Formats: sequence, structure tokens, C-alpha cells
Amino acid sequence: MNLAVISKGRPQNVSLYPKDVIWYVKEEEQEQYEGQGATTQPVKYDTIGELRNIVLEDHKGEWLVMMDDDLKKIDFVESKTKTSEITLPNALEFMVKSLKATKFLKFAGISPIAKIFYYNKPESFTNFIPGNISIIHPDNEIRYDENLRTKEDYDFTLQHIKKYGGALRCNRILATFQHYTNAGGFTDIRSLEIENESILYLMKKWGTAIRLNKKRAGEILMNVR
Repeated sequence: MNLAVISKGRPQNVSLYPKDVIWYVKEEEQEQYEGQGATTQPVKYDTIGELRNIVLEDHKGEWLVMMDDDLKKIDFVESKTKTSEITLPNALEFMVKSLKATKFLKFAGISPIAKIFYYNKPESFTNFIPGNISIIHPDNEIRYDENLRTKEDYDFTLQHIKKYGGALRCNRILATFQHYTNAGGFTDIRSLEIENESILYLMKKWGTAIRLNKKRAGEILMNVR
């Protein structure tokens, strides 16, 4: 199993991850990350989709875990009212085991909302899977749409539903990432203009499978039956 973390401007987070992680960083930041003890793979890219594809190609034909760089904690849902904190290796082991037990053997991830209040069932197969944690099967042929500057994970999820009939979302794994409250990362490229640009692109590509989230500007919902 290969573990890759895509990162930008957060070398201080290296200590939060296992030692065998490969950190995909911009060339100009390589020295900062290695100074924190990271094993790095410096890359050049224009969009987040392009970066994710570089990671996929580097590990083509291998089991891959691709993660964001600001993991805070992981909880495991034991029941609809109880969770317990678990380690990253144990969470990944559970997800891989679950993926191998389904007929959707190409891609697994987690819910975008790490709150037990929203927990409904252990697994789902046609719901949105964010790019926070992605487990990719060695035979997975799908790649990210490099035209998207944001929301590339919506397209990636929909591609799996179309090609493979679904993707595994492990709803019992509740992983908390800091994202918008954490300095650095890819949040500096996000703006309402860029988000709306991505939304229009996705709606043109996927039609009624994408609809606007009326409660939050610049956000969408997947509508797959």
C-alpha cells in the first residue's frame, strides 16, 4: 500500500503523518518539507486535478492511498450514537477490507461531513466522495478532469458511478480535516468566481446529476439515482 499526501504550504503538518508517506509538493517548497523529515516528490502542475493525476500515474498498477495534508483526527462509528477515535493505519485497513468485500472494487473514500448526526448507514455507493482520503485499486483506469480548478472530486466520483456502477463511501470512518480554518493548502485558489466556473462546467458535463445547493453559495449536490 502506497500512501501519498498532496500538500502546499504546510510543512509543519509532516509530523502528523506516518514516516513512510510520500509528500507531493511544489519544487520551491521541497527543502521546507524535507527539513521537517518528509520524503518528497517535487512536482509542477497548474490545477489540482493535474496534481492528483500525477500521483495516480506514479502509482499506476499499485494500491494507493491519496490524502490531503491537514488531517486532525479520525473517529470510527460504532453505533448511531457512539464513536471512538482510531488511528490512521487502522482506518485505512478497515477501508481497504471493505472495498475488497464489495463489487465496486476501484475506489473508496469517506463522507464529507465528519459528524455522527448525519450517519445513516455503514456504506453507500452513489454518494459524493471528497478527495480527503482516496483509496485507489491497482486496476483503476479513471483520472481526474484537469479542466477543473475546484470540485474535481465530484467529477471523479461521477466517473466511477458511470464506468463501474458505483464507488464505496465508508460512512463509518469520520475523518476531520481542518481545510478552511488552516493556513496554507489549496484554499488560496478558491473564490466564488472559480467555484461557479467549476459548477457550470460540471452541470454542462453531467446535466441533472449535479444541482445547486440552495443553502450555500458556490456549493453543489450530487443527484444520482
